[in-house]
Amino acid sequence: MVRATPEKVPFLISIMGVMATSGNLGLSIAALAAIATKYSSSSFDTGAELLAVFFVLTLPPAALALYGSLRTKPLFLLLAFVTSLPFSFYFWCFIATGIYKYRGIFDLFYLVSGIAMAISLKVLRKEDLK
Repeated sequence: MVRATPEKVPFLISIMGVMATSGNLGLSIAALAAIATKYSSSSFDTGAELLAVFFVLTLPPAALALYGSLRTKPLFLLLAFVTSLPFSFYFWCFIATGIYKYRGIFDLFYLVSGIAMAISLKVLRKEDLK
């Protein structure tokens, strides 16, 4: 009897989660840099606040998605999607100019890769039972 192992899950599904993580981090870092340079000449310091927001709202979902992609754990990808929704909703509604509004698309990749990974693992388990 051959057991369903994470190595049998298609490589592209895991790569999609890793690409979504890198896209989310890249756009978030670009937004952080754009906001920091916009307000750098002002009288108040927003650097610490921006870093705190970045670390609280971007890194935990990205770490969950990266772990879920590399270890083929679809629950972590779905959890990353749910936890990244508030920040992507903010980007979608309030930052409607430039490429930053497309951050929500990378969050959808979390959802799509999590569902695809769960389906493929379920299919592999059914094949093993036969």
